[in-house]
Amino acid sequence: MPLTDIEWEDYDAMREEYGAPSEGDDAVTTKLLGHPDVVQNPMEAECEMVTRGMADGAEGEEISQELRDDIEKASRDWTLLFQMGTDSGLEFGDVGHINYWIKKQDLARRDFDKAWLILQCG
Repeated sequence: MPLTDIEWEDYDAMREEYGAPSEGDDAVTTKLLGHPDVVQNPMEAECEMVTRGMADGAEGEEISQELRDDIEKASRDWTLLFQMGTDSGLEFGDVGHINYWIKKQDLARRDFDKAWLILQCG
C-alpha cells in the first residue's frame, strides 16, 4: 500500500534526523527493513501476484476486480526485508536497487524460503 503524503513527510524527516542520504544524493541507499526507496512502482502487489504463480506479476494480464481486491488486501502482508542501492563498486542499472521482500509472518518465523528479490532501476 503506497504511503500517504504525510507518511512520506514523516519518513523524510526521520531520515534527515538520523543522517540518511536525501533524495537525489549519490549515496548508497541500503537499508534493513523499513520503507523502500522506490525507483519504479510499489512492489508489494507484485510479490503477491508472483507468489500466486502469475508470471511477471501479471503485467498486462486481465484479472477480475475481485481478484485485484484480494491481491491488494494480501499485499499488505509483505514488508521490505533488505534493500541495496547502487554504489561506485556495484551497479543495478542506472540508479537501481535490489529489494528483498518477505511476508511479515514468514519474517516472524525466520522463514526466508519464500522471500522475493525485485530489481528496480531507472
